[in-house]
Amino acid sequence: MTTGVHGQGGSPKTQVKISDNQYGVLVSDFVKSGSTASVTVGAGRLKPNVDYVFHTSAYAKDSGLHETSWSPWARFRVTMPVDLTLPNPNASAQNPDRSAQPYTDTMAPPSPWKTTAGPSHDRSVAPGTFGTRCTTSSNGVKVCGKAEPYDGRNFTLHRGTGAQAKAAAQSSLVSGCDPANPRAGLWTTRFEECSSFTMAWEASLNDVPVGTVKALVVNERQLDPKSGNITERINVTDVDVPATIPAFTLDAPKIDCEPSGNCGVQNVSGWTGAAAWVPGDHHSVSADASYLWGPTLTGPSTTKPQVMKLGVAVALQGNPKIPGKTVQTTPAVFMDVAGGDLENGGASDQIRCDNTKIINKVPTIGCVFHNYVSTYTFNAAKYLQASSHAWLIQHKLANHPGSKADSKPLYFLPDGDISGNRTVICPPDGRRPTATPAPSTARRTRS
Repeated sequence: MTTGVHGQGGSPKTQVKISDNQYGVLVSDFVKSGSTASVTVGAGRLKPNVDYVFHTSAYAKDSGLHETSWSPWARFRVTMPVDLTLPNPNASAQNPDRSAQPYTDTMAPPSPWKTTAGPSHDRSVAPGTFGTRCTTSSNGVKVCGKAEPYDGRNFTLHRGTGAQAKAAAQSSLVSGCDPANPRAGLWTTRFEECSSFTMAWEASLNDVPVGTVKALVVNERQLDPKSGNITERINVTDVDVPATIPAFTLDAPKIDCEPSGNCGVQNVSGWTGAAAWVPGDHHSVSADASYLWGPTLTGPSTTKPQVMKLGVAVALQGNPKIPGKTVQTTPAVFMDVAGGDLENGGASDQIRCDNTKIINKVPTIGCVFHNYVSTYTFNAAKYLQASSHAWLIQHKLANHPGSKADSKPLYFLPDGDISGNRTVICPPDGRRPTATPAPSTARRTRS
């Protein structure tokens, strides 16, 4: 067998000596006709991660005849196992700051996590859409409220068009969220969220359009990793009232937290400033709200740990005034849970709360954004074996669990699934595993 480094056109560009004889080739032992012959190339003859080619020529021992030509060149590549020679650990190396999670608009892909849906409410929209809701009065006035995520292009901002336009809402509730210069879409950390929506209230009289009031809503949410308290700030900015509608007002926001037996709205404030606009007025207002998940409600208890996903719907009732007609009230809902199904119909920004506990410890309550992809950075200098093991799993397993580059996050593993998952990985009779654990699942805490 003759070997060479792979070159253009499939032929070798240089010959590689794979033996110390004068020809630098290897000769196999004799085998029966029709059998496969093989040779072993000694260590150090070939370099790892290099493409080579080889060809062969046969010799018949019985007749003493040689083949007059060589076989076509065949290409192969030398791969070597991963070198796990580790340096000495640094026992004094500081742990990375794992609380500083990145602000992102990329949510986790669908997870295998299961939950029990809450009570079914009147929800008729799919996740990520918000449906149109209409009311019609007896004198022919119809108002339809609708909402959609702000994408940075589907709304005209009114900046610097008068003194009132500069009257911003309250200071931001969460970091990285600026109601005066909103980001498009949904942005979140593990405990904070900033999202933007466009609102529209379309008014018509006897089915003839009168005008549409538009506004931009920037919503902020803040969760508590050490309690079931959830706070929210709703900023209504850049309200645009057409000349055909003399005035427009907003009622206080209405909030529905599901499932109702486990999540309760605690408070909804009035608007800061006047929630009334006329054509040419674009000032901003905001309102604060709070709700609670915890053992004080009917669901979870300290004696029975519980994990639950929450869905929240926020409705803004807009009242456009039409001369000589009654003022109508129509809600535009910009967050929703479809069909009351929190697992299959929930929005991407669902909240997961639990009061699970560490063994022999008092249960602790806390909440996170369920679909946020949190990151864990190993202290590789101090814990070399652990970080190397994680690297191998991420890079060498076919499903790349826990790999950010491959978008394969680990998911929260509920208590009921832990024993089953452990049985698959470590069978009690000591045999090798015969099944595959649930994909990309791991125990994940709130810290």
